[in-house]
Amino acid sequence: MAEEKNLLERIHEVPKKEVDELLDFPAHIHHSVYLMKNPPAERKYLRQELEGVLRHFEIKVEDTILSERLCYGQRIFPDGERLIIRWETHTEYYSYQTWHIPKDKNRKINFGPIDIPGYFLPVCPLGERVCALDIIISTEKNFDPRQIDEMIPGKKIHGSKIFDGKVEIRTNFKLDQHSRERYIVFSSSPDDLKRLLPRVVECISMLENYYHLILIPLPKFSFAVDEIFKIEKKQLEKRRIITEQLGEEDSNKLHGWLQELTEALMEVNRLSESMRYHLSSAFPYDLIIRTTLDEIDEKQVEHLPTLRYYMAGRIKGIADGYQRLILRIEAAEKAFEGMIAILRTRIELQLQRQNLSLLESVDRTIKVQVHLQRMVEGLSVIVLTYYLTSLAAYLFKLLESAKIIPSATIATALFIPVSAITVLLITRKAAKLLEKE
Repeated sequence: MAEEKNLLERIHEVPKKEVDELLDFPAHIHHSVYLMKNPPAERKYLRQELEGVLRHFEIKVEDTILSERLCYGQRIFPDGERLIIRWETHTEYYSYQTWHIPKDKNRKINFGPIDIPGYFLPVCPLGERVCALDIIISTEKNFDPRQIDEMIPGKKIHGSKIFDGKVEIRTNFKLDQHSRERYIVFSSSPDDLKRLLPRVVECISMLENYYHLILIPLPKFSFAVDEIFKIEKKQLEKRRIITEQLGEEDSNKLHGWLQELTEALMEVNRLSESMRYHLSSAFPYDLIIRTTLDEIDEKQVEHLPTLRYYMAGRIKGIADGYQRLILRIEAAEKAFEGMIAILRTRIELQLQRQNLSLLESVDRTIKVQVHLQRMVEGLSVIVLTYYLTSLAAYLFKLLESAKIIPSATIATALFIPVSAITVLLITRKAAKLLEKE
């Protein structure tokens, strides 16, 4: 437990020179790459898996170089055989490399399982396998290039001289019975091979990793091309119908169109998010492949087709096709958004027309109510004047009986204007008080 804790805490920058000195030839290398499904969540499990691998091979802390994303662990067996475990994580994938470096420099190495008794790599991948390689590193001193046809069966072998012609490489890009692609790397100069060895293996790994990563989303790409074609066809037909009937629409039809287009836009958005997730890395991967091919600087050997001929030919136009698909999806999104905006504008205009009609109706109603109110006020003045004059008539009759005034009728008639003016003043005063409240 203490050793495991120390290993977990042993994180520092890996000196490149220190790492390169661990590598030697002849060597037999197994390289496996796995695509992570959820990188942020899975990284801690990768470290735990790495710890299990190091414990399985009994690699000690002092024989381990460990950083945040890279690890080299070495074990030297009693017979002098060396085993190196190289672990590395990237943005979307992680890899294991197993190096078997025999003690006997003249030993012949063959493809297949690592030739160490009881060897197996205890890895339970968190994602699908991207690629697997079986690489042999040798010199012409203990390797006969004429054996290549026997070691790499197949009609078409690809190969070239790389790094200014100092190293040669052969492969057929086909999976063997162990589901691995075979590579032979050799040189006539041990000094050049020793100096270039780390970079040669790294370039082969990068080419294969990113070559397969570009091809992984190809089935989803083909499916998405068919889907976007159906969506574009549906959108054109819907646009034609809306354009033809836009001047004759009613509210229900507008809302129906708006709902249909909104659902179609949601479908395009889902497709867009999925394709951006799967295809957005294609351009940087394509650039890495082409940059690496430029770096190794292939020179053709006799009649053999080069690695560039195979890889560049297979991925030619794929990254551009991915990008064009994303642009088509974005164009479809904008088209649906434009049609939805037009329909919403039409619906808003309809609502505004309805609101204007309602306001006009309310205005007419208010005017009628004002006229009725004035009529009622006028009638109220007349009625109140009548009642006030009637009350005054009783008073005038009493005064006539008492011989105070000569005629009650004349007095009542003369009181009518006074009564009307009084009622009118009281009514206006009351209206002003109500307006203030």
